[in-house]
Amino acid sequence: MNRNLKSRSGLQPLHHPPHFKSPVTRPFKSPVTRPFKSPASTGKADAKPVENPEEKIDALKKKLATVRSQTEDLEQAGFQEEELQDHITKLHEYNEVKDAASLVLGRIATFEGVQTKDLYQRYGLELTD
Repeated sequence: MNRNLKSRSGLQPLHHPPHFKSPVTRPFKSPVTRPFKSPASTGKADAKPVENPEEKIDALKKKLATVRSQTEDLEQAGFQEEELQDHITKLHEYNEVKDAASLVLGRIATFEGVQTKDLYQRYGLELTD
């Protein structure tokens, strides 16, 4: 071993007395350099029994019949699909506004050094909103 060599870290390598024999017979290989083996690629991770295609088709037909029946019940109760889409759109808008408000309250709480729940009380908001 050359005494003038430095390791990658910049430190001098250890020098053992001439009579010292290292018990290590092979160089160290880091497990980090090995390629990652995904459990999904082995097929053992979430192995499910293979369903019979006819059984799967029957189950899907039953589910379709249930959904159609529920749709008919809602239509008979006076609901319309277009109305449902409008409600879904409004719920998405509501959730976006609520998320923005939560971010603003979080920033104010951080700036003032208080908990967010304290701001909910200050502004008359319910924690369940």
